[in-house]
Amino acid sequence: MADAPPNEAEVTEETSGGSKKKLAILLAAVAVIGAGFAFYALSGDKQTPAERLGRALELIDQRESNWKIRQSLEIVDELDELQYVDPNFPSAMSYIRGIAEFYTGREFEGREQQQRYLKAIEHFEKAFPRGMPPHRKAEMTWAMGVALQVVSLPTRARETLEMSLEDYPQGRVEASLLLMQNYSDQQLTAGLERALAISDGLAAMNNLTDQQKEKADYLRTRILGQMGRLDEA
Repeated sequence: MADAPPNEAEVTEETSGGSKKKLAILLAAVAVIGAGFAFYALSGDKQTPAERLGRALELIDQRESNWKIRQSLEIVDELDELQYVDPNFPSAMSYIRGIAEFYTGREFEGREQQQRYLKAIEHFEKAFPRGMPPHRKAEMTWAMGVALQVVSLPTRARETLEMSLEDYPQGRVEASLLLMQNYSDQQLTAGLERALAISDGLAAMNNLTDQQKEKADYLRTRILGQMGRLDEA
């Protein structure tokens, strides 16, 4: 005999039971999402890795205090743990570490400064083969050239400082003085002529400090003497 069709009460009860199960599942899902959101909000880390990197770059740009440099490096360490690589700035970690070592080193003299600069050079070398925004590359090239000259690697310093001379105007005076010193130490005719051309460029600038003017005059006098132009010297 054929099964009797369910009566209306049974259909209503089954429908109601199914709806209750769906509602229970939905409420459970909402609860999980809410708990995750609460944890996310309470953890204090509301930024994506890309935003965290942006913050690290902001801090390293505001490097007037060692605290900001340390904060920037802490973020870099966190991003390294996540194995994060920014698609637009894949060398960012090495760049930040190098800039941190370089500017920290400028606060010292002698052996401590050289050690800092050697670490900066190591980070810069890791960063160079990889992509970065042009203004970051210009600053890093200048900083690396300064560091190379200070740690007595004149050939590499000369090439690097020459690259930075036009691309990084903020460091042009310092790069010019270091190049004049470099070419004077080298004592080759072509180099001394190049040093004089750089000296002429410095003379046309009006933003030199008194100390920089004295250094520029001293180097020009020395170079002229090395070229045998004693009357001008």
